[in-house]
Amino acid sequence: MKRARTIGVPALVILCVVCFTLIVLSGQLKVTADALPGDDLVSVESSSSDSGGLVRVSALDNVHAASIAELSGMPEVAPRVSLEPPGVFDESAYLADKSGYLDIVEPGRVYQTEPVGEAVPPLKSMGRLHHRLMSGESVELAVLGVAGMPVTFTSFDLGHFKNGLSTITVEADADGIARAMFSAGSGTRGHVSVTAGSPVCSGMVSFSVFVAKEGQ
Repeated sequence: MKRARTIGVPALVILCVVCFTLIVLSGQLKVTADALPGDDLVSVESSSSDSGGLVRVSALDNVHAASIAELSGMPEVAPRVSLEPPGVFDESAYLADKSGYLDIVEPGRVYQTEPVGEAVPPLKSMGRLHHRLMSGESVELAVLGVAGMPVTFTSFDLGHFKNGLSTITVEADADGIARAMFSAGSGTRGHVSVTAGSPVCSGMVSFSVFVAKEGQ
């Protein structure tokens, strides 16, 4: 008769660390613990590495990465970094603390848009919707929204924005133009879909970026 195997302390530690990993944004963003709870060695991973896999973005690199990393201890707020649209946009709260809103990463904001209406401006593209890059190159994506209001850009494939992540929320300038620099990591290949959305505009803008390799 076989004896039941028991899990030793080392195995439990490994299991806890594995369970501590929170996978969000369809596998493009991950929150991982590099150390046991109590340490602050937490990093964010974004799909943009040379091999086409994941590259570490330190939680200390920027406030956007930090907003993801803090969730490692709060799994109950995991929907905040899912593709589910967040709750109703509070314009007054945003105007009172823009940085508090812009510093938080919520990829689902791209779906948080206003219904079409006479008093609702549509989000419009500025420039080309289709781009061709070589691996390692970057391109600026721009849309026309409402001056001073937020616009979220989210990549549904590989690549990353200036925060090292596959999603970013930026403020539209005085002319209503919101810009985001998208970079194709050296492991990014093929067609990449990037969508932009704003909570004060109707509709979304979809960009198509084809990332070619040498010889294509």
